[in-house]
Amino acid sequence: MRTLENNKKSENREIESSIVSYPYGSKFTTSLYRMHKYWGRKPPNVIGDYIENYCPKDGIVLDPFVGAGTTAIEAIRRGRKVIGIDINPLAIFITKATLTPVRLAPLEAAFRSIIDEIISEISPWYETRCARCGNEAYISYVVYSGENVDDLQHEVPIQISYKCTCDTRTLTKEPDNKDYGLIETSRQIEITDWYPNNLKLPQIRRGAREAKGIRDLYTWRNLYSLAKIHSAILHHSSGTVRDCLLLAFSSSLPQCSRLSGVDRRRGRVSAMGWILTSFRIMKEHIERNPLEAFCFAFRRVLRGKTEANSELIAYYEAESANDIFHGKATALIRQASVQDLQDILEGNQVDYVFTDPPHGPSLQYMKLSTLSNAWLKLPLHSEKEIIQERPSQESQREYANKLQLAFKNIRDVVSDKAKIHVYFRTKREEDWLDAAGILVGGGFKLVRPIFQPQRYSFRTTFRGRVGSTTRASHPGDWILHLKPEHEDSESVLDINTTEKTITEETELILRERGQPTRLKFILMHIACKVPSEVLKTDPGLIVRTLEKHLGDKFTKQDQTESSKISDEFWSLKKAAKTTKPLDSLVEKAAIQALIGREALGSSRPYLFQAIYSRFPSVLTPDQTTIETILKKVAVIQKEGKDKKLYLNEEFMNKRELHSELILALLRIGVKQDFQIYISPKALKRINN
Repeated sequence: MRTLENNKKSENREIESSIVSYPYGSKFTTSLYRMHKYWGRKPPNVIGDYIENYCPKDGIVLDPFVGAGTTAIEAIRRGRKVIGIDINPLAIFITKATLTPVRLAPLEAAFRSIIDEIISEISPWYETRCARCGNEAYISYVVYSGENVDDLQHEVPIQISYKCTCDTRTLTKEPDNKDYGLIETSRQIEITDWYPNNLKLPQIRRGAREAKGIRDLYTWRNLYSLAKIHSAILHHSSGTVRDCLLLAFSSSLPQCSRLSGVDRRRGRVSAMGWILTSFRIMKEHIERNPLEAFCFAFRRVLRGKTEANSELIAYYEAESANDIFHGKATALIRQASVQDLQDILEGNQVDYVFTDPPHGPSLQYMKLSTLSNAWLKLPLHSEKEIIQERPSQESQREYANKLQLAFKNIRDVVSDKAKIHVYFRTKREEDWLDAAGILVGGGFKLVRPIFQPQRYSFRTTFRGRVGSTTRASHPGDWILHLKPEHEDSESVLDINTTEKTITEETELILRERGQPTRLKFILMHIACKVPSEVLKTDPGLIVRTLEKHLGDKFTKQDQTESSKISDEFWSLKKAAKTTKPLDSLVEKAAIQALIGREALGSSRPYLFQAIYSRFPSVLTPDQTTIETILKKVAVIQKEGKDKKLYLNEEFMNKRELHSELILALLRIGVKQDFQIYISPKALKRINN
């Protein structure tokens, strides 16, 4: 038994030595990914870097939960073949519309034809009088306040934002009698074009302000305008041009609905957009001019397709997986359930898997896509969706069983040497251990978790928002590195050996970090060290083993008043005095990063990523630690529209003092004729 365990440890060390252990720096998305909103998008450059490093040239990438197609797009960008499936028809529509090349001239011509046809029918319903010059102007959006969602016909307009030829800016005013009259008259418009009149919206979150149908989402004139735009698109376009126009139309749907709230944070009123993961109507909401919203969405699609035409030239659509295997095409994108994966793929020819599966009840993808799916008349197969609809144990078991079966199907189509990365996010240790059990039960071995930090703005970082709403979790995702588990690798579970492994690995983590560490962080790394049988049958053994040694090896403390397990921080009872606390190492890394960009300043989330990249996964610092240190060592300076970070005066003085001490020692060395190396820059300072 001991020999078998030693062989496994040796194998694990060999694998771990060849994989990435640092987070990649997330970059802002390009126009390619701004054409349509889709919940849960992950940083494209991170996914692309993983594909570049783990999938061989001309290899086949699989994403069985492809979503809006980030994995598929990045695989094509990097010269790989890709198979992407998703049960949500909107996800497949967005992915195909993004990948498929389109001629821009016919696209722009069709757009102009649509606008020319409908502008005279829509614009009169959005006319107003300019408060500055008294001339005719056109409404951009109206701010409404409505307390009762069951009586939206009597909601009150409180502010109008409009555009007039007398000023290049968007102007605002209070509604006058003409505006009230136009709103009242618009409620009598006859809608003759098609729209999803019988659409019933799913109740994702319980609450009195949840919209029940399409009439709850739109004012009557907005519904009239959307129906006109939709009808004109179908009349003036076809093929890929129609798909791009419908993509822009679908993107504009939530922007001109009551789902868009009011943003007053910058001292002025603006549209917040659809930010809640439900169909909840905001108390203060925006009625945006649908024609303006459609034009804005089309410009984004046009920029995205311009980029796609130049960067996705390797895209050739496949009719079946055989076209991929035989080199006749580069991408197979299909609406299907991962439960039907074996009907699409035969054999184990997939080289690499990167996927972001649904995480419990966090995002109801299919339900959130109801509005767009209805307008686009896309077919639904929601009975096969893998989602936890309710926070109940029964619903959680059903979700876990479906997801485990999904990963078993994935295991059947990948090669024995395939690499697999799974994006995962959770706030609770219980969810993490359950997810680990699901992945292992699906036929995979956990190799290593890698923390992937999010990008943060200065407002988030320096106004204390980081950690305030996510105190119980790291502000980012975990990318889990997996490998296929072989059936002959199973062995009889030795409890004593396993408990020893748990204890020793925990001591190693705490010793290296040198300070109290969040329990979830410990569990994520320990789960990759224990035999797979533990995660399949008794994942709670890890926590029980740690608690058994409380008092003799470990101590724990709660850093909040909450009794949740997520708030527990663990440390060694007898910490080594020679170990530097992780905080001091992070402070040093932060100062070095600031000095490295002393002339230019550090823009936005650069510092977070620079710091994270200096620490392997087991040493990933807590987000609140970085936040506190940056407040201590950095100062913000505004340069035009940008805000940049520089080393503050106190630490600049310390740096200058340190440099003077080094120069003094160098001068002494020169006078004593010691053989020392002096850089030309330092030599010049000594001679001066």
